[in-house]
Amino acid sequence: MDKQLSEQRINLGRLFRRGAPVLALLALIAAVSTASITRKTPSFDEGASFFYGSKLISKLDSDRFDDSKMPVSALNAAPWALGRLIHRVSGVDLAFLSHYNAARLVTIAFSILAAALVFHWARRLYGYHAGLLALALYAFSPNIIAHGRLITTDLFVLLAILASTYFFWRFLNRPDWKNCALSALGFGLAQIAKYSAVFLVPIFFIVFVVRILSRSRSEPVADVETQLPPPSMKTWAAWITLHALAALVIINVAFLFNGTGTPLNGYHFESDFFKNLQRHAGFIGDIPIPLPYPYVQGLDLVKFSDATNRYFGRVYLLGELAPPGKGFFSYFLVAYVFKTPLPTQILIITALVALFRSGFRRHFFDNELFLLAPVAVYGFVMSFMLHAQMGIRLLLVVYPFLFILAGSLLRDGWGTLGKPRRIFVSLALAWLVASSLSYFPHYESYFNELLLDRKQAYRILADSNVDMGMDSMWLKEYVRQHPQAIYSPSRPVAGEILVRVNDLVGVTANPERLRWLRENFAPVGRVAYSILVFRVTPDDLRNLSRPQPRRLQKPPGG
Repeated sequence: MDKQLSEQRINLGRLFRRGAPVLALLALIAAVSTASITRKTPSFDEGASFFYGSKLISKLDSDRFDDSKMPVSALNAAPWALGRLIHRVSGVDLAFLSHYNAARLVTIAFSILAAALVFHWARRLYGYHAGLLALALYAFSPNIIAHGRLITTDLFVLLAILASTYFFWRFLNRPDWKNCALSALGFGLAQIAKYSAVFLVPIFFIVFVVRILSRSRSEPVADVETQLPPPSMKTWAAWITLHALAALVIINVAFLFNGTGTPLNGYHFESDFFKNLQRHAGFIGDIPIPLPYPYVQGLDLVKFSDATNRYFGRVYLLGELAPPGKGFFSYFLVAYVFKTPLPTQILIITALVALFRSGFRRHFFDNELFLLAPVAVYGFVMSFMLHAQMGIRLLLVVYPFLFILAGSLLRDGWGTLGKPRRIFVSLALAWLVASSLSYFPHYESYFNELLLDRKQAYRILADSNVDMGMDSMWLKEYVRQHPQAIYSPSRPVAGEILVRVNDLVGVTANPERLRWLRENFAPVGRVAYSILVFRVTPDDLRNLSRPQPRRLQKPPGG
C-alpha cells in the first residue's frame, strides 16, 4: 500500500512538473492578449465582422454585405447575444458583455486552444520538450498575439486549418472510420472560417498522392498503435465522399440554408471569372447548386475584390504602390522576413537544415510532409495567386506548422543536448521574449531588429502590418497634450503634423495628397506605431515651394 501511494505521488509530481510550464505558457497568452487590448479601439474590419455575426444570431440572417465575412464570427457575437438574453429574461443588464472587448475574449480563448494543439501535435511527433519549444514560439509570436485577440476570422481559420490538418495526419497514419469522421469534421468546419480554407483541398490531395507514391519505402509512424491493412479503392472513395458531404452539410447549416439550390444562372456575379463561368455553363447553369447563395456570392466577391481593390486599399511594399488590382510576388517574403522574430526564423531554419541533412529518412512522409505542404501551398497561393496583399495576417496560417517543425530541434529531449546547443536555444528564446514584449501592447505593428528605427517601418510595409486604426486613444491623448498639432492636413502646412501611416503612403488615401510630406521629410516621433509625427518649419515650407534649379546634364560621352 505504501509503495502504491509512493508511486502515485511520483506520478502526480511528474505530471505537475510537466503540466506547470504548459499551463504557464497558456496563461501567459491569455494575460498578454487580454492586457494588450484594453486601450485598443476597434480595427478597420472588426465592426463589420461583429455585425455579420450578430445579425446571424439575432435575426438568423446570413445575407452578405461584403466579400468575406463568415459564420464563424457568430462566436464573437455570442457574449453580446447572451447579455441580451439575460436582460430579456431577468432584467439584469450585463453591459460588459456588449463591449467589443468581450467579443475579443472569444478569439483569445480559441487562440489558447490553437496553442494547446500546437503543443500536443509537437509532443506527439517529437516529445515533451519539443512541444514546449513549439508552444513558446507560439506564445511569443507578435503576429499571432496581434491577430489572436481581434474580432476577425484570421485566428479562427488558423485553428481550423491546423486542426483539420492534424486530424488528416491522424487519419492517413491510421485510416479508419473514426479518424476519417474527425478529419471530415475538421475539414468542413474550416470552410466556414474563411475562404482561404478551400486550399485544404490541394494540400490534402498533394499529401495523399505523395504518401501513396512513397508508401512502399515509408516506415510506420512511431506514434501509431497499430498499422491497418491498406484500404481498398472503394473504401477510399467512401472516405473522400464523407469529407465532401461534411463540408456541404456544415456550410449549409452555418449559412442557414440561405438560397441553397440556386442554379448558376440565378446568381448576379461581379467578377469576370464567375461571369464567364455563367456565360459558358450551358445547360449546367440550370442545375441547382447544393451550396447557400451567400457562400457562392462571397467567392465571387472575393475574386472581384482581388481584381479591383474594392474592399481593400492599394498594396504597398518598399516605397511602391502596386497598380489597382495588382500585388507584388515578393510581398509575403518581405513581410515574413521583417515581421517574424529573428530568433524564430533562426530556429526554423536550423530545424529545416537538420531535416534536410537527415536525407528525409524514416518518418518524413508520415510526419513532416503534413507540416511543410500547408506552408508550401499557402506561400505559393499568397505570393502568386493573390492580389489582396493586406498584411502578414493572411499568411498567419503557416506559423503553427513552422513552430511544430522548429520543435523538432528538441526531439531527443533537453537533457540530451550538448552545452552549445542548450546555450543556442536558450539565447534564442530569451531574444524572442525581449523582442516580442518590447512592442507591448502594439503587436500589430511589430517589426524585428532588421528595422533599426521603428519610425521608418512605413518605408517597408504598411496596411495591417503597421496600422489597423486601433490607436485612437493614444492619438486623442497626444492631441490633448499637444493642442497645436495638425492631424492629416489636406495641403502643405507648417507645424507639428500627425499622419497615419496608411494615409502617408497612399494605401487608404490619395497618394498625391501627402507626397510633399512623404518625400521631403522624415518623422521625428510617433504615436503608438501607426501615427507618425513630423515637424515642418515655415522655412521648410518656403524651400519646398521654391522651384529647384535644374541640374545641367553632361552630354553623352562628356
